[in-house]
Amino acid sequence: MYFFTCIKKLKSEDFEFFFSNNFILISSPLFMFFGISMIFSFVSYKVQETELFGKTLMIIVGTYINYITYSLFLLFAYKEYKSAKQIEQLQNN
Repeated sequence: MYFFTCIKKLKSEDFEFFFSNNFILISSPLFMFFGISMIFSFVSYKVQETELFGKTLMIIVGTYINYITYSLFLLFAYKEYKSAKQIEQLQNN
């Protein structure tokens, strides 16, 4: 459903959808899902324990996926806060 909606919005050239809060909120957990499933999809335990730059692949992917996911959640919260402040200012005027 998510991919069909994205394709439909791209075909209709509705680029504002991709910057909306709803899209950010829906996309955040999907990044985490794909990143973590990338690690657990390998049957071999050796792939998970592969070392890059002195750290395991599990630690590297987990750290970056968490960073991206929670950054998107914070972006969503900031945009909602900013939107609520604008509404409050309009009501006070």
